Amino acid sequence: MAHLADTVTLSEPFELEGQAPLFDLRIAYRAWGEPRADNALVLLHGLSSSHDALGERAGSGYSPHGWARALFGPGAPLEQPGAWLVCPNLLASPFGSTRPADGLPAVTITDQARAVRALLRSLGVERARAVIGFSLGGTVALRFAALFPDEVEAVATIQGPMRLPTAVCERLDLQARRLLADPQLRPGDEAASRRALARARIEALRALYPRDWLTEERNRFAAERLLGAEAEEFARVFDPYCYLALLRCFAGADASGGLDWLEARSLVVACASDELATPESMLDTFNALCASGAGARYFELQGEAGHRAAFLEPEALVPALRELLAG
Repeated sequence: MAHLADTVTLSEPFELEGQAPLFDLRIAYRAWGEPRADNALVLLHGLSSSHDALGERAGSGYSPHGWARALFGPGAPLEQPGAWLVCPNLLASPFGSTRPADGLPAVTITDQARAVRALLRSLGVERARAVIGFSLGGTVALRFAALFPDEVEAVATIQGPMRLPTAVCERLDLQARRLLADPQLRPGDEAASRRALARARIEALRALYPRDWLTEERNRFAAERLLGAEAEEFARVFDPYCYLALLRCFAGADASGGLDWLEARSLVVACASDELATPESMLDTFNALCASGAGARYFELQGEAGHRAAFLEPEALVPALRELLAG
C-alpha cells in the first residue's frame, strides 16, 4: 500500500478559539493509497497516539504508531482498496504538528476540528467519505461533523464521548496540575522532566487499565511493573508540555453543540468496562446523535479491556465499522 508522510504549513493565519491568530500553523499527516479527493477516509488518533495509524507497532508496551493497522492495514478486514486513508496529527501532539514549544497556546476541541478541515482542504478534499476517531480523536470527529455537516458522509467515535464525565474531567485536570507543579518538570532538564512525566503517566494508566485487573492480589506486582515500564517508555517518547496541552484539551472538550442537526450517518462505540469514556457518556452521545434523524448506531464492547478495548480487541469493531462504511 503506497503511503505518504508529509507536513502542511498553512499560508493563512489560523484562528484559534478565544486566542490570537497563529501564523504558519503546521499539520503533519500520513496518507495511504492513491490520492482521491472523492474517496477520502479520515482517521483521527487518541491523546497518546500518532498519525502513523498503519505503521508497525513496537513491542507490547507503549507505541504511538500502528493503532489502526489491525483494522485498515494491508490484508486487514477493513482494508479499503481504492480509498485514500488520511490521518492528521492533532495540534499539540509531539509528532510533527504545531505544539507548545512552537508557541501554541491552549488548544480546544474546536481548534482541533478546524485544523483537520484545513488539512483536508489543502489536500483537495471537500467531502470525506468517513471520519473515524479513537478516544480524543473520536470527540474531534464529532466536532468536525457538527461544524462542517456538508463535508462528511459518515462519522464514528470509538470510545470518545461528546464530553467526558465531570469526575473524569476533574481527574484529568488534577493530573495536569500535578505535573505542572512537579519540581522536576524543568525546561532544559530533559532527564528530570522525563521522570516527572513518567510519574504523571502512571496515574493516567490506572484509568486506562481495568480496575479489577490492577487490584487483584495475584496481578498486583505484575501490574505495577507493567505500568512502570510503559510509563517510562512513554516519557522517553512523549513531550510533557504536549501531554499537558492534550490533557486539558480532552478535559475541556464539549462536542455536543450541533449534534442534533448532524447530516452524517454515525456510529458510537463504547466499552462496558471503560472508566474514562464511560458507557453512560457514550450513550448520552448516541442519544444526542439520534435527535438528528440522520441514522445513528450504538455498539458496546464487552469484556474487561477498559479504555484500550478498541486496540486490544479490534476484531470486535469490524462488523459495525463495515456497516458504517458500506452506507
